[in-house]
Amino acid sequence: NGQPTSFFTDKPEAFKARHNKWLLLPQFDVFGSGGLSNYTPALEKLSPEPYIALSKNDMQQLGVEAGSTVEVSMNGNTCLLPVKMKNKLSDGIALVFAPPVNTGTLAWGSWVKIRSI
Repeated sequence: NGQPTSFFTDKPEAFKARHNKWLLLPQFDVFGSGGLSNYTPALEKLSPEPYIALSKNDMQQLGVEAGSTVEVSMNGNTCLLPVKMKNKLSDGIALVFAPPVNTGTLAWGSWVKIRSI
């Protein structure tokens, strides 16, 4: 029939920041993001400590500065993480160093609440 076949007809909606909620996504690093990195002492020393990265606007909204600690919660589960500012990060997105330590109750792609402590 000469017409190209369309395999995908549904487009996901564009990302929209939500009030007082952040989309949780993984932040990978050269060292420490591999599943076995923490079992190799040399790589473990080079791996960053767990952290959450936010945009400058989100940090101002929360009233936090780089290095301060925030509480991240989802479905009644919480964890405490230090904050880093990521200049080019969109508002409404929170990046957590992957694999997270002591954040096993948080799921990538979920909406979380963040508050300063």
